[in-house]
Amino acid sequence: MSVSEQERHELYIAVESAIGTEGAARLMDLLPPTGWADVTRKSDLNSLEARLSERIESQGNKLRAEFYKSQESQTRLIIFSLVSAIAVVAALAFGAVTLD
Repeated sequence: MSVSEQERHELYIAVESAIGTEGAARLMDLLPPTGWADVTRKSDLNSLEARLSERIESQGNKLRAEFYKSQESQTRLIIFSLVSAIAVVAALAFGAVTLD
């Protein structure tokens, strides 16, 4: 149920007579100007929190998957590089022994 401007004005006058002009003005500033439909409810915030948590978790899972994929790729590269280096050193050692 939204409050019309006429009803807001009547409320202002009633409050002004009870607590004074300054208090009435301050109170009216705290009320929503277009009705309570524009006010966020706690259930709205809970729903938003759930959706944001889900999105953050999804992005975290994607980031972890990408991290593990690149880590696996780097590990393979290091292992193949080390095996190749060992093979080269072994070939050089074998060649040095056979030349003597």
